[in-house]
Amino acid sequence: MSESWRLFWGLELPESTRRALAAAIAPARRAAPQLRWTPSESWHVTLCFLGEVDAARVAEVIAAGGRAAAHALAPLELELSGRGRFPARGAPRIYWVGCGGEVARLCAAASELSLEMLGLGFSIDVDPLVPHVTLARAPRRGRREALEWNEPLDLGEARRFPVAEWVLYRSELEARGPRYRVLARTPFGRS
Repeated sequence: MSESWRLFWGLELPESTRRALAAAIAPARRAAPQLRWTPSESWHVTLCFLGEVDAARVAEVIAAGGRAAAHALAPLELELSGRGRFPARGAPRIYWVGCGGEVARLCAAASELSLEMLGLGFSIDVDPLVPHVTLARAPRRGRREALEWNEPLDLGEARRFPVAEWVLYRSELEARGPRYRVLARTPFGRS
């Protein structure tokens, strides 16, 4: 019997963007130590979550991701802008920073990716993509106080970044939280 891996497709943030974002949210981290803050090396934009996948199917998943990437226009430019939380009302579970820029192009490319994954038999979330980077999660137990974070999120030029590929990640659940390992990079095909 083959082992299963928890997989998802996403976008990797450049190091300069991660550094600028880490500096920008430092005051919020200090103000809300009760939140489980995502380490900066784990920041990404999720495009398509696959869940538990038989490890024997990874090559098939990569090939399908490559087919979808071949149809994407490259590169596109995104920028980190705005922030929010899920759910928008009630006790928040997730705090995030959103993506702006060429989001319509990204969503079109991500739809192609989702169609390829559906073609392989995966159950894919069909809700509209809300590209974002998860910054923190509320504790599972206890009081969930909303983080009041009103300071401007100033990342300077590092807020903008080019996207020319998507990445297949393996999520390994550990006691300190998930660790993401890159399994494949599939470059966009058309420029």
